Amino acid sequence: MKNPNKLSGMTLLELLIVVVIIAVLASLGFLGISKGIQSAKAARTTDNLRQLGNGIRGVMTEGVSTGHTPPGMFPPYGGRFSGEGNGSGEFTWISLVAEYLGVGNNNPSDFNDKPVFTTDPSTTVFQNPLSNNKMGEGQSLPMAIKANQPEMSGSFLYNAYIGSYETSGNANSATGDGRKPRLRNDGNIPRPDITILLTEANDENLSASVWTGWAGTRSKGNYRDSCHCLMVDGHVELIPNSIFSDSAGAAYYFQITKPNKPSSVR
Repeated sequence: MKNPNKLSGMTLLELLIVVVIIAVLASLGFLGISKGIQSAKAARTTDNLRQLGNGIRGVMTEGVSTGHTPPGMFPPYGGRFSGEGNGSGEFTWISLVAEYLGVGNNNPSDFNDKPVFTTDPSTTVFQNPLSNNKMGEGQSLPMAIKANQPEMSGSFLYNAYIGSYETSGNANSATGDGRKPRLRNDGNIPRPDITILLTEANDENLSASVWTGWAGTRSKGNYRDSCHCLMVDGHVELIPNSIFSDSAGAAYYFQITKPNKPSSVR
């Protein structure tokens, strides 16, 4: 017969079991929250890429206030992207789009030194939400837009096979030298569905933050071991990082004239 005056309590074993159960539930909850946060960042990355793509199309059709009228191509000026050689009229793709979106300002007479962010770039669509790097770290506004600088990391890369520069002929040519045709409104890219326009940069390699440099193996994403890529046709695709570590796989997605489909691409 039980003693009614005796208080009931938990044994040490029962207490340990409860603690273990609480710890397991807490870890599952934290894992779920972490996955939810990453999924939200991935959605924002996709949205930012699409907005940047719309900005590029906007420059093509509407031009920018610094005298770069819309000839129906990108880049719209008869010069070269900054970082692709010396000469007048150089600029970064990002400086044109930043001006078009109202977060940057360009000097019409000197694109080498004057393009600047007038808004904290880490708060704009140029910042990759999935990146561990913050754009403009340690810089004050107005902030110069410079290629291949650590403070520029955390953004996206432009496919330099599209309109990066022209090695022969008229600099204002709509077709370039054949290897690097400019993006045009008439659909001059033969496979826009599998040709990358913009892609995530590799957080582990600051030199990968060249905004106009060769993307290739410099692309690496932080979501499901894959990289978000904006294709020329406007859709965003998640491509495994392993493909970009393979030169043949990278060439398949970046080059305009497509090589044979490599085994790394399914």
